[in-house]
Amino acid sequence: MGKLIIHKLLVSYPDIQTIYLLIRDKNRTPHQRLVDLLETPLFEDLRKSKGPGFLTWALEKLTIIKGDLRQNRLGINEGDMHKLKGTHVVIHCAAHQDFNAPIDVAVQTNVIGSEELLRVAKQMKNLSSFIFISSAYVNSNQCGKGIRCDERVYPLNFDLYKIIKKTSRQQPTEEAIMSIVKQYPNTHSFTKALAESVLISNQEGIPLVIMRPSMLGPTYKEPFSGWTETLCACGSLFLYMGLGMVNVLPGDPNSIVDVVPADLAVNQILATAVHVGLDFLNSRTRPAIFHIATSHSHPLRWGYCTQTAASYWHRNPPSRSTTSNASMVMVPTVRYFHTQFLLKYELPARAYSFFSNVMNSPFHQKQASKVKNMVSKSKSFVTQDLLHFLENEWIFNTTHSQPIQALLNDSSPKPHTLDFTWSSIDWHFYLNYFCYGIHKYIMKENVAKPEPHEMEFDRNYGRDILSDNSDQVMMFPDLRFAIFTGYNVESPNSSSESQNRIKMEVLESDRVRQVIRDLANAEGKNEAEILKDAELVLERMESKMNLTTMRALGYMFRKIWRKLYRQINVNNSGLENLKKLTSAGSAIVYVPSHRSYIDFLLMSYILFEAHLPLPHIAAGEDFLGIKFVCALLRAGGAFFMKRSFKGDLLYSALFTEYVQQLLLNRVPIEFFIEGTRSRTGKSLQPKFGLSGIILESFFSGQLDDIHFVPVMCNYERIVEEDVYPKELLGTPKRSESLQGLIDARYILKQDYGRISIKIGEPISIKQFSGDLKQKVEEGRMETKPGVSKDLDFNNENNKKFINEKLGHKINYEINQKCVWSSVSIVSAVLLTYRFGISKDDLIDSMTWIQKYILSLGVGCFDWLLEQNPGALVDRGLELLENCIFRKKVGDIICVDSDPESIIVLASHRNKITHFFFKESAVLCAFSAGVWRKGSKKDAENDEKAEESTTLDISDLKAETQFVHDILQLEFIFKEDPDSTEDFQSTISGLISRKMITANSSMDLLTLNPQARPQYEFFCGLLWPFLESYWVTCLLLFQLHPEGIPISSTLERCQWLADNLHKQGKCFSAESISKDTLNNALILFAKKNVIVVSNGKVSLTKAYKEDPKLFSDLVLKINRLRKRVNFNNDTEDITSILSKFPILSKL
Repeated sequence: MGKLIIHKLLVSYPDIQTIYLLIRDKNRTPHQRLVDLLETPLFEDLRKSKGPGFLTWALEKLTIIKGDLRQNRLGINEGDMHKLKGTHVVIHCAAHQDFNAPIDVAVQTNVIGSEELLRVAKQMKNLSSFIFISSAYVNSNQCGKGIRCDERVYPLNFDLYKIIKKTSRQQPTEEAIMSIVKQYPNTHSFTKALAESVLISNQEGIPLVIMRPSMLGPTYKEPFSGWTETLCACGSLFLYMGLGMVNVLPGDPNSIVDVVPADLAVNQILATAVHVGLDFLNSRTRPAIFHIATSHSHPLRWGYCTQTAASYWHRNPPSRSTTSNASMVMVPTVRYFHTQFLLKYELPARAYSFFSNVMNSPFHQKQASKVKNMVSKSKSFVTQDLLHFLENEWIFNTTHSQPIQALLNDSSPKPHTLDFTWSSIDWHFYLNYFCYGIHKYIMKENVAKPEPHEMEFDRNYGRDILSDNSDQVMMFPDLRFAIFTGYNVESPNSSSESQNRIKMEVLESDRVRQVIRDLANAEGKNEAEILKDAELVLERMESKMNLTTMRALGYMFRKIWRKLYRQINVNNSGLENLKKLTSAGSAIVYVPSHRSYIDFLLMSYILFEAHLPLPHIAAGEDFLGIKFVCALLRAGGAFFMKRSFKGDLLYSALFTEYVQQLLLNRVPIEFFIEGTRSRTGKSLQPKFGLSGIILESFFSGQLDDIHFVPVMCNYERIVEEDVYPKELLGTPKRSESLQGLIDARYILKQDYGRISIKIGEPISIKQFSGDLKQKVEEGRMETKPGVSKDLDFNNENNKKFINEKLGHKINYEINQKCVWSSVSIVSAVLLTYRFGISKDDLIDSMTWIQKYILSLGVGCFDWLLEQNPGALVDRGLELLENCIFRKKVGDIICVDSDPESIIVLASHRNKITHFFFKESAVLCAFSAGVWRKGSKKDAENDEKAEESTTLDISDLKAETQFVHDILQLEFIFKEDPDSTEDFQSTISGLISRKMITANSSMDLLTLNPQARPQYEFFCGLLWPFLESYWVTCLLLFQLHPEGIPISSTLERCQWLADNLHKQGKCFSAESISKDTLNNALILFAKKNVIVVSNGKVSLTKAYKEDPKLFSDLVLKINRLRKRVNFNNDTEDITSILSKFPILSKL
C-alpha cells in the first residue's frame, strides 16, 4: 500500500513539497531501494509523462529518512528528526509482510514499532493527522454470520500490556496467549488490535485517525488494473485455484467476503487525510475510525467470486497448473471438506509416494515429495489461513466516510481524483483483473490482459447450474443440494401461520367486505353464507408453499434437468441484481417469457439454487383437475386463477386482494405477461389484467415501489416440440391430465440441448411512471383520449395507460434478451432454401449471418461465439434431424415437406426474426415497390427488371410503414420510436453492407444483384406472415353478406391456406399456422375491415359498398409476399377471384 500512496501523491499532487519515507537497510541502501521502487511497472505512467527527468524530479520530492520500526525512536538520527518536525500528515502503513508471522515478531513490528512512531510524531509541531492503517479484522474475534462491526473501539478481553510483555523476544510464548491469538484469523489482525489499543492509550495531543481496510486486492483502475505485489487471503485462494491445488472449500457460497481494490483504499486514506481538519471530523471524539470495506454498501459473495476466478483460470491456465479445468465447489461443513480433500488429494499423493518407493525411482521419489508438500500446504492454507474467513461473516459499517465522499462528489461534476465510491465497482471486471494481476505479477507469467468481449461473454453466459462439479467432490450431491441449499434463506409465506394470516387479511379487507355486503343485499343472502363461499374460493385459489416439498422437488428436478438438458446457464449479473433487491426488502415481480410448461419450474429452481426467496406463481386452473400435480404445484408456490373474472365480483375482489397482500408481505410474485404459452417461438402481445392488479398496490400508495424483473428463457429445443405443430395446424389442444403426464415420459430420452436464462434489469414502476409522465408533459409521447398530462393516479385512464406502456416495456426487454442460437439460424436458412442447400452453402450462410449479427450488436451472443460457423451448423443440424433429410448426391440438405416439420423449423426461426425485422421490412417493401413498377414487364424479364429498377425512397418508406402496420400484432416493437430516424438508420445500414445502393442525393435506391442471398434470407423471414394475412383477405372476399359464424372463420382460413399451399399458390406451409391467421383476423377487426356481431364475422359497411377498397388491400399485401403465379396487380376483383376457383368452395 505504501508504494501506491507514493504514486498517488506524485500523480494527484505534483506540487507537493516533500514526502518523507522511512526506509531501512535491507540488503541494499535506502537510496538504492527507492530507485528500484521508482523503476517498477507501477511508476511507468509517470516515467512516460515526465520523460528522462522523471527520476531527478521524483527524488526531489521524496526524502529518505533512514530508520527501522524495530529500533528505539525508529533509529532516526537527530538531523533527520529535526527535518520531521514540520511534518503535517503521518501515514503509518508499515507492517510485517507475513500475516502469520510468529507472535513475538509480529508484536515487535506491528505494535511496538507503532508506539515508537507515535512518540516521534509527538515532536511534530504542525501535525494535523496521524493516520494508522489498521485492519477491519481487529474485531474478527466476534464469530458468527452477519456480524455487524461499527466504526468504534471494541474493548479487549485481556490485559494489553501483559500480553505485549509476555510476547517480547525474551519471553517464551505461553499457551494462554496462543488461545487468545487463535480467536483471530492470523497474528496480523491480532497485533493490529493490540496496536490500536496502544495508540489510543498514548494518543494525547495527537490527532489520531484509524483506517481499517478489509482484504486488500490488486488495483481496480489506477494506475492500471490488476497491479499487485502481495496477496490477501482471497488472493491466495485464487492463486491455489489457478495452480489446481484447491477446488473444494467448506462454507456458504452466499456468504459475504469483503475485498477492496488497493487503489480505491488509497483514495479513501488520502481523502480522509485531506479533509481531516474539517468540522465534522473535529467534532468527533478522537480517535476517528473509518472502515475501508465493501460489505456494507456493495457486498461480494464467496460463490460468485470463486466461480468468476475459476472461469478466468479455465480460459488462462498457468503453465505450472496441475489442471486445465479450474473449478470450485463449496461444501457445507469442514468435515465434508476433510473427506473430499482426503479422497481427491491426500490418498492419490500417498499412493504416488508408495509406488515411487516400490519402484525405487529417485526421480519419482523427488516428485512424490513435491506433491506431498504441495498437498499439505494446500490443506494447511484452507484449514488455518482461510477457514476463519469462510466460517464467519462480518459486515463493516462505513457511514463515517460518507460525508467525505459527499464532499468529493459535490466538488466537481466529474469523478474526483480521490473518489472511492465502492458501489461503482464492477465485480466481474475486477475479479478478472484480480486473477490477471496474480497471474502476471505474482506468478511472473507473460499473459494477455482479459479481453472485454471475453469478460462480457463470461458475464452474460453466466454459469451452468447443472455443472457445479459437486458430483466430483461429494457423495450424494443431489441429496445434499436439496437439503442444504437455501437453509439460511427465509421464503415469505412458506409457513402455515403466515398463509393463514394472509388469508385472514384478504377476507377482512375493505374491498372483500364491501363486495360481500353488496352481494348479500343484491341476492338476499346472509353475509356469513357469502363469506363461507369466499373462503372456499380462496382455498381453491391460494398457494400452500411448503419448503420440505420444495426440497423434494429440487432433488427430483435436479435429476430431470440433467436428463433433458446439457446445460442451464443463468447470467450472473442478473442474479446479483436480484440479491440487491432482496437485501433492500423490495417488492419483486418476476415476469418470464412463456414458451413451455418448463418455465413454471425453472424460475423457482434457479432462485432456490441461488439462495433467494421463492416466488408465488400465477397459474391457470387447467391443472386443478389433476389432484396430485395440483398439490405439488400449490406446495411449490403456485396460486390459481380463472382465465376470466368477468361478472364474478367476489372472485375478482378475492383474487385482487390476495395478490396485493402477497406483495405487501414482500412475497415475490411470478406471472406470464403473454398469458399463455407461445407456440410459434416468438413473443405474444402482452395481457394487462394481472399487471393492472399488481400496479393497483402502487397507485393506491400501499407500496412505494414495485420492481418488475423481465426474464427470457431461451431453449435450444422445447419439450412441447411434438405438440405445438399439431395445435397450430388445427388439432384441438389436449386437456392436461395425469395420463398425459405419464405419456410424456418419453421426453426423458430426448436431447433438448441447452437453456440460457437471461435475467434483465429490474424495472422500477416508480421510476418508469415518472419517466413516462415527463415524456407526456414534454410532448414526446402520444396519449389516448382521457389520459391527462400529469398522469394522476386517481384517473382510471391514466392507470390503464401506464399499465399498457409497462406491459409493452417488459415484453420488449424480454425480447431483447433472446439468445442467438445455431438452431434458429440454421432453421431460417433451411426455410429460405427449403428445397435443398448444400452443406458448404449452409456454412457460408452461417458465416455471413454470424458477422451480420455481431455488427448489429443486439441480442445475446452466448451460443453464437462458442464455435466456428461449421461447428455451429453441425450443432443446428444435430438438433433438427427430425425435420430434415439429406440427398446422397452432393450432400444436399432438404426440409421435410411435412407441415409439422416446417412448423417446428419456423418456430425456431421466429425466435430471432424480430432482431432482423427492420431490414426484412425494408427489403420486402423494396420488393413490392419494384414489383409494382415492373409489373408490365413480361414474366421472363421480370427478375431482371426488379434488379435494375430503382425505387424512390419516399415510396419505399410508405411501403415499409405498411409492412409495420400489417404486422403490428406479430412482433414486439420498441414503444414510440422515431420512425423517420429508424427508417433512415436501417437504409444506411443496408447501404453500408452493400445490399442496396443509392444515388448521390440519396433519393433513389437500387437493390444490389450481388446481394440476392441476403435479400432472400431477410425477406424469407416475413413472407410467411404476409402470406397468412393475404390468405385471410382472400377468405374475407367470400364472406356471405350476412356473415359467417365466428367459430368457423379460423377453420375456413386454415382450410384455404392449406389448399392454396397444396396447389402451389402459397409458398409457405407455415402460413397455415392458426396463431398467425387469428392475428390477421384481429388486425382486420382493429382496422375496421370486418366486424363481429351476433356471433358472426362480416365486412364493415365501407368494404361491402366498395369492393375496390378491399381488392386494393389484397393487392397491396400480395405485392409484399413471395411471388407465386399471381403477379398482376391491376386486375379487378372478378379477375382475382377467377385465379382461385377454390374460393367458390367456401
